[in-house]
Amino acid sequence: MAQKNNPDNMNTRPFIQWILAKTVIEMAPVPKRPDGVTLRNFMGLLLDQGDEIQLPGFVPLWHSSKPGWGMLSARSSPAQRTVVEVALGAAMRGDDFHLQALALKILCLQSQDPSNLLDALFTLQLKTQGDHDGFLRTWLAKYLIADNSTDHEALLETLAQSMRFVDSSKRHDMANPSLAGAIKVIRDQLLVSLSGNELHGKELTAPD
Repeated sequence: MAQKNNPDNMNTRPFIQWILAKTVIEMAPVPKRPDGVTLRNFMGLLLDQGDEIQLPGFVPLWHSSKPGWGMLSARSSPAQRTVVEVALGAAMRGDDFHLQALALKILCLQSQDPSNLLDALFTLQLKTQGDHDGFLRTWLAKYLIADNSTDHEALLETLAQSMRFVDSSKRHDMANPSLAGAIKVIRDQLLVSLSGNELHGKELTAPD
C-alpha cells in the first residue's frame, strides 16, 4: 500500500525500520521437531548475541554435536521475505549500511539455506562497515551450516582473511571476550576435525 500511495516513503529510514521491526514481530517461531529433539539435547552453549536482531550462535562441546540451522531459524511466508527484500533495496539505495545488515540478518533467519546471504553479510560487515565483531558473529552462524570438510576449510580461510581488514593495533581488542572465546573453540575444533580427530571436552570459556 505504501508503495502505491507514496513510493518516496519507502526510502526513508523510519519506514525501513518499521518494515523490519514489523516483519520480526510477525515471524513464526521455530516449529518443534516431530522427534521431540530440542536445543537441550545438544551439549554446548547458545550465545546471547545482544539485544538487537542477531543471528544464532551455538558453540558445541564437540564438533560432531551441533544443531542444524533449521532448529534456530525462524519461519516466514514468501510475502514476508519479499517485504524484507524491498527494505534491503531501499537501504542500499540510501547507503544505510546498518539497515542493510539488519535486513540481511532477517533474510538469513527466514531462509532454510542462508549461505549466499551470509556471504553477502560477510562482505558488507568487513569491507564496507569495518565491523569485525559483526563479522565474527556472522561467522559463528555460518558454522552452523558448515557440514563437510570443504565448508570447514572455507570457514577457516574466511576467518584468516578477515584479519587483513583489521587494524593491527586493534587486533587484541577486536572482539568481546565471550565472542573471542567462542571463535577460538570452534576454530580449534575445525582444525582438529580436519586432521581426522574429534576434539572433546574443550572448555567453553573466553581465553585469559
